[in-house]
Amino acid sequence: YWLDNNISKEGVIRDLEAMKSVGITRAFIGNQSTDDDSRMRVPLFSEQWWDITHTAMKKAAELDIELGMFNCPGWSQSGGPWVTPEQSMKYVEAHFQTVEGNGMEQLLSLPDVAEDRIICIQAYPAVKGHSQTWTFRTREGQAFRQVFHLSRAFPVRSLALQGTGTSWTKAHLKADGKEVLSFEYDRHNHNPNTGFKPLAPYLLALPAQQAEAFELVMENPSEDTFTLTLSETPAVDRYADEDILIIHDAVRPLLSHRILDDCLSAMELYDAVDVAVRTTDTIIQVDDRNCIHSVPVRSQLRNGQTPQCFRRKVLREAYAKALADPSFRTTDDCGTVLRYLPDTPVYVVEGDVANMKLTYQEDVFLLERLYQLHHA
Repeated sequence: YWLDNNISKEGVIRDLEAMKSVGITRAFIGNQSTDDDSRMRVPLFSEQWWDITHTAMKKAAELDIELGMFNCPGWSQSGGPWVTPEQSMKYVEAHFQTVEGNGMEQLLSLPDVAEDRIICIQAYPAVKGHSQTWTFRTREGQAFRQVFHLSRAFPVRSLALQGTGTSWTKAHLKADGKEVLSFEYDRHNHNPNTGFKPLAPYLLALPAQQAEAFELVMENPSEDTFTLTLSETPAVDRYADEDILIIHDAVRPLLSHRILDDCLSAMELYDAVDVAVRTTDTIIQVDDRNCIHSVPVRSQLRNGQTPQCFRRKVLREAYAKALADPSFRTTDDCGTVLRYLPDTPVYVVEGDVANMKLTYQEDVFLLERLYQLHHA
């Protein structure tokens, strides 16, 4: 950060040289101001500021450092006196109502906003499933433990936990005395920069649990009022926390930062991303007699790896269609998207041979050697 633009040509050159000396090859410049106006040395967008910025870019190129910049002064969003309220960034919020159709017209209660701010109203069949909700209070520094009894039996497939204030604690869910879920409830930061709803419900999925009672244990909660909902309806984990879902095989322990960076960059343009390496062997397709049926063109073949990345809504829609198909079979999330959302392109990011899968005993020795080479 260039705080209060307290910068000079000599200073940015020394910064870049110091970064290069310790192996930093990528940096980002953000112009930040503090409340101390007396520290401002170089006015933003002045001739002197442009001259120093040009020096920084030129020196970074000489040192082979990728140098980027914020699009304008600001914290997490664009802003400035030249941006009018009509042109400023906006949030899109969804409101939900569940109604029962009876063949009669019904009057909906709309959000308290101007009509020209409402983008659309959509109706769709509600997902059927029972749920039950409880409200309880916790005390600062005191462990919380309570058993919640279902008024009617149903398989529990998701948990939603929501407080009214900031809190962080380890928590456990037990079904008939047996632990079925352990997680960290993290709503410690209510700053809007953390997201549109920083205190959104903490949503978790779990294998269907058939039990008469569930016990919730919170090890060290803050003093707060919580709402707990156990539902028969499946849910995507951490719905409010994650917009991009990254699914990775735990048996590929040498995943690199480069692959993750490339995946996230690709997600700026695509809703689904896979990782693969070019196939080096000749692949043959055989028939039922184990005779060669065809030899695919090698240049178009890849060996799939992970992670696989998806927009939450895309993966949810693909599996909603897949689970309604009696013939559904899959071992691959990208394959599910490809089959059930054929109009959604799945982009392929270049993988790495070191991102290998631990399958056989011999792979352990190969992985150990690759780890040593990468951390030599």
